[in-house]
Amino acid sequence: MAGTALGGSGPLLNTAVQNVDIRSDAEFSALIPPLTDDERRQLEANILADGCRDPLVVWQEESILLDGHNRYRICRKHRIAFDVRRVRLPDKTAAKLWVIRNQLGRRNLTPDQASYLRGLEYETAKQPYGGDRKSSAQNAHLKTAKRRKRGKNLAP
Repeated sequence: MAGTALGGSGPLLNTAVQNVDIRSDAEFSALIPPLTDDERRQLEANILADGCRDPLVVWQEESILLDGHNRYRICRKHRIAFDVRRVRLPDKTAAKLWVIRNQLGRRNLTPDQASYLRGLEYETAKQPYGGDRKSSAQNAHLKTAKRRKRGKNLAP
């Protein structure tokens, strides 16, 4: 099954293999608000009862886990099979933006967490002032704040 990555970044590819090479990266893990103890216990109980229903998402080019850190730990702990979706992203900035935007789409964020992630999205997407403006599209020269206000993709 194929889908489209958030923000139209590229295709997601499913892999139904538990023994795939997945690396966890502290910088990416830090972008994800931690679960409360109750949330973690409930997630573990759900996975034990129903298996891992949602695939983990891995950055294809680097084999870095982007989504499903808690599910991954629980599945490994209990030797539960899981599916993997691989997303193609051009670089680390695009991968960080994918994680941030994916988290912003979650309903369990507190207002403070959502605000923090929006700020992080802004800072990650921000481009240095200047550059080659002759070959850019009409709005490509806009600063990040103006692109965000107009609802434009913040990806560089």
